[in-house]
Amino acid sequence: MVVNLQSTSSKRVKGIFSVIASTNRLEILKILNAKGSLSYSELKSLAGFKSKKESGKFAYHLRKLVRHGLVSLNRAERKYVITSLGTLILNLSRQIEEHAILESGKLYVRTSKQKIEEFNANKITQSLVKEGGMPLDLAQKITAEVESRIHKFQTTYLTAPLIREIVNAVLIEQGYEEYRHKLTRLGLPVHDVVELIDKVGLAGGGVDALITQTAQSVFSEFLLLNQLSKDVADLHLAGDVNISNPGRWGIAPDTLMVDATHLCVSNLNLGKMLTIPKLTLPTNLSEALLTHTTVTTLLASECNTELCWLGFTKYLTQFAKEVSDKQLAEEAFKEFVLLSTSLAHRDASPLLSLYLGGEDGEGTLSSRAISILEGYKRYIETVSFPIVNLILKGSLDNGMLDTVYKVLMVGGCLAFAPDTESTFSYTGLKVGAPPEERPPLSILLHGFSINLPRLARYAQEDEIYFRARMTILLRESVDALQSRRGIIMELIRKGVLPIIANNAQIAALEESLLILNLVGLLEAAQMLVKEKNAENTITSIIEKTIETAVKETNIKGGAAVAMVPEEGLARLAALDSERYGKTFMTQQTKEGYSATVELEADRLDEVKLKVAEICSKNLTGGCSVSVKIQPNIKIDDFKKLVKTLSTRLPFFRIGLDLSICRNCGAKNAATASRCVVCKSTLLIRRWSPSAA
Repeated sequence: MVVNLQSTSSKRVKGIFSVIASTNRLEILKILNAKGSLSYSELKSLAGFKSKKESGKFAYHLRKLVRHGLVSLNRAERKYVITSLGTLILNLSRQIEEHAILESGKLYVRTSKQKIEEFNANKITQSLVKEGGMPLDLAQKITAEVESRIHKFQTTYLTAPLIREIVNAVLIEQGYEEYRHKLTRLGLPVHDVVELIDKVGLAGGGVDALITQTAQSVFSEFLLLNQLSKDVADLHLAGDVNISNPGRWGIAPDTLMVDATHLCVSNLNLGKMLTIPKLTLPTNLSEALLTHTTVTTLLASECNTELCWLGFTKYLTQFAKEVSDKQLAEEAFKEFVLLSTSLAHRDASPLLSLYLGGEDGEGTLSSRAISILEGYKRYIETVSFPIVNLILKGSLDNGMLDTVYKVLMVGGCLAFAPDTESTFSYTGLKVGAPPEERPPLSILLHGFSINLPRLARYAQEDEIYFRARMTILLRESVDALQSRRGIIMELIRKGVLPIIANNAQIAALEESLLILNLVGLLEAAQMLVKEKNAENTITSIIEKTIETAVKETNIKGGAAVAMVPEEGLARLAALDSERYGKTFMTQQTKEGYSATVELEADRLDEVKLKVAEICSKNLTGGCSVSVKIQPNIKIDDFKKLVKTLSTRLPFFRIGLDLSICRNCGAKNAATASRCVVCKSTLLIRRWSPSAA
């Protein structure tokens, strides 16, 4: 028997062409190519055959594809897959389609909505009018020029980004820079995305960190191009000021202070967050801790820098009346671990601080607070980089200081607030209003820092000129913060910050506190002094500078003035080094200008302590003071230190200077060159009270 191979081959080719003549069958091939193996019901649904009446039609198309070898059935898994022949035919059909489009002379656009559409110049006009606010006649003129250039391209497909680039080029050429800013496409170049993936991979940040950093890059551009005035954006880029966390500065507040005792009488309204169980008023300690963890996790996503819980001890002890001190310590330890776990996976988690003390009405740390502190010590012993920080409010007796000392010796992050009249965040920001006048949810907007050493450099030892230039800069800075308040309030009204939006009645949005930050105050004062080592003159300049800043911000709009660590401040010193040369920078400023008064317990500098007193007393928005202790400090010396500082400062942090091993997580002395546990040289410096 003789078989005509040519005839058989022709019939098969003809059969394949008849198969792909159907758009339904082509769509099935495209779905399998994109999704991989699928069950019969999955494929039927994705292909659009959803009603029972269409079942027969779908089965007919699928049988055709299987019969001609374009799709095969994996009988073991009962799933359909595209064959190599099917993939080849699908690719050929795409090439034929593109060639046909080229022959037709039409242009097609790959849009940002992941669709291919025929080029329509009217859409450029619509975009110019809608997005840029351009008059129609001018938009039509720009569109005509853009269309003329596009038709000169020898390409089958255009992309939406390419068209936008051409539009923006035409706008720049014709002097319409303001319209160009409104139409700029935000995003990252391919090279930057590749570098970001490598960076996150080396840091072990994971997918969440990658997505967060990409999004923050986009919103940072949006802030500088759209949300800020051009003058303020230029001040930031030039290094006259610094905007911290620019990727989130225009979309979320910086610090939230929440009264924990409010959860005893009224839970937060979760609104439309349907996947989260509704909160009920707690009736026992377990429920109180669960409520606190849930609310903390939700609120942490709606602030940039710090989430501070006031009255934490009072909140817990209200539900722990039948619980022993030992059991309370155990439950507190579990709570700290759970809080750390729930926040640690986030790339941009804020500091979490909890207030202990002052519940007995006399401003002293209660015995229940000591139990919580015992649980915190155990938590610190198990973690290398703690997320949870404690603020101890009120006075401490010798017995209480024993426990505090033990916590610090294992690397605890503790702040002390002997001034019971004011409230401080862990970073040192101050809210002066008494508790009865504060809303249950206080919003603090800051993250705007003024580069004082640069102003001092301009002034060339002329103190009056220095303060005059600072006054001008303060006015622009207050305007920027007031504008930001309006931006954040609008986002809250739109529901972008759902927890704050659903609880606006307890947040007092219009009264959110604005705080300007002074950076490099000590360095600026030293630059303005004509005589070297003139301590009295330096402190006098500091006092006058603060007085001018406070007076001007009060006149301008009621903003407070602070000196606290903020993200990105090292950028200012780096920019000044580039501008004025490395000889301008001291060894200290090479690491960044000061935003904290740093003291060392073993050699307490009276001049620095005096500066800390002046700043703490006069800065209306608070002052960051950190005290470094050594592992060999004796407990009696520690107690004396705390009592001395408590009589002179309203707020300060104390902690060890440590190095953390990146290999095993062990805590080492700051001067260690190798890990004492695994002998690795991969050590990271960590000063335990640091709020930066």
